[in-house]
Amino acid sequence: MITAKSTFEEIFGDYSNAYTEEERKERWEQWKKANSQSTVKYWIDTQACHGCIHLDLDNAWCKDFGLPCTVNPMFGFSMLGMACGGCGLEKQQMELFSADLF
Repeated sequence: MITAKSTFEEIFGDYSNAYTEEERKERWEQWKKANSQSTVKYWIDTQACHGCIHLDLDNAWCKDFGLPCTVNPMFGFSMLGMACGGCGLEKQQMELFSADLF
C-alpha cells in the first residue's frame, strides 16, 4: 500500500524494470492521492524541465525515464530535481558547448 510516507523505492521499485511504466504511473497517482495538495503541487512543478525534450507537460512525466519529471532516481524525495538529470536539455547544452568559454 502506498502512503504519503512511501519512499521512491516503494513507489517505483529499486531497479528500472521493477514495474512497467503504466504501473509506475498508477503508483504515482496513488502517492499523489495520499498526500496534501501543497505537497503534490511542489512535486509536479515542471519549471526545471521546461525545454527538456523528454517532458510530457500534460502529465509532468519524463518520457525517457518513465518517472515523474521532477523526481530524480538518485535523490528520490530528498530534493526536487529532474528524472533525466537534465540530459534532455539539448538546446541549452549546445549553447554551452558553442559558447566561447576560453
